[in-house]
Amino acid sequence: MIRVQAGITRKRGLPRFSSAQASCAIDAEVEGLWPQEPERLSEAIRGLYRLCEAAVEEELDRIEHASERAELPPERPASQAQLRLIQSLARRKRIDLAEFLTRHVRAAQPATLSCVEASRAIDLLASASPGRLPPPPGPAAVQPPVARGPGSPGLDAAPSGPLHRPASSVAP
Repeated sequence: MIRVQAGITRKRGLPRFSSAQASCAIDAEVEGLWPQEPERLSEAIRGLYRLCEAAVEEELDRIEHASERAELPPERPASQAQLRLIQSLARRKRIDLAEFLTRHVRAAQPATLSCVEASRAIDLLASASPGRLPPPPGPAAVQPPVARGPGSPGLDAAPSGPLHRPASSVAP
């Protein structure tokens, strides 16, 4: 009877300069494999290491996932001052607040806004034209570049006509 010990230790870096470490060790007895069947003994040892490695990776994944959840700060609700400002801006700009919130912030009513959402709503409302909802969020429209070729005025081209007209003089 042969006694085999297999073990693995791994360390993984986590956000905010922290790390997690996990280890696994297996102590097992293997019967009748050595010296008659060295290949079977080697395979049995490799199998023990694979078991340890899988257990360690699973544990590190669990720790990393728990760490990610712990890092997310809870969302603070919008302050009363933010909510008053949102309502005041919507009223002053004559914008339907319910429609604005549904379209731009994905909220049904001001009381459900987070601090970050309220801040974004205030920025959008402040920049809105009176009586008009701002355009829905999305990729900004990109204007295609103006083609500039020979004969067309551009930054690099010389003006096609004179910049000024000289005063005409009449000789007596």
